[in-house]
Amino acid sequence: MFAAAYGYVRDYARPVLLSGTASDSRCGSFVIINRSGWVITAKHILEEAEDEDGFKKSMWGWKGVSIDEVFMDSDSDLAVGRLTGFDGDWVSDYPVFCEPEEIVLGMSVGRIGYTIDDGEDIASASAFMNSGIVSKDYEDSNVRCIVTSSPGIKGQSGGPVFDKDGAVCGLQVSTRIAGLGYHRMSEHGEAAAMVSCEGLAVHVEAVRKFLDTAGVSYRIKG
Repeated sequence: MFAAAYGYVRDYARPVLLSGTASDSRCGSFVIINRSGWVITAKHILEEAEDEDGFKKSMWGWKGVSIDEVFMDSDSDLAVGRLTGFDGDWVSDYPVFCEPEEIVLGMSVGRIGYTIDDGEDIASASAFMNSGIVSKDYEDSNVRCIVTSSPGIKGQSGGPVFDKDGAVCGLQVSTRIAGLGYHRMSEHGEAAAMVSCEGLAVHVEAVRKFLDTAGVSYRIKG
């Protein structure tokens, strides 16, 4: 279902190298919004990328590309910034953002993220995907969110949750553990709670409001 969408999303959803040491290779994700190099990601990804020199040591999508002009929002865990050293021709097709009413319970959605294979260079980042359905639509601290049946995996934070056409439905921010209300008994007679992992994403409605507030232009599906 998402095979065609993958090629589109892989172009505009890119990895950010947070740590490139052999013993601690960490990666997150972000969405390149337009040719001017404006991007959106999770606020906690930007915070992990920052050090005493600002964001100069992190690599965004390509070697030598960093980020500046950052604007963050704690309530939604969203952040925007502008890439420095970015060429608009590096992305062939920029994303479109869904209309809020298109996001309905039970719809299939995908998610993309990245891992660093050799622990040292952004060029070694590998994309990986998973998919599920939208299982809940709710508000948290006045921010509209969606829950997906599939968990967000390490490296997917800050990346898009998208529909079968590759349009952005939301932005992945965390994974949470949900209790199922059942217990299983161990061989020693001890009861252990059964849980499932769910992905939590900021709804496209809240994402678009944030981009409007930041004055960042984007395309709408349709």
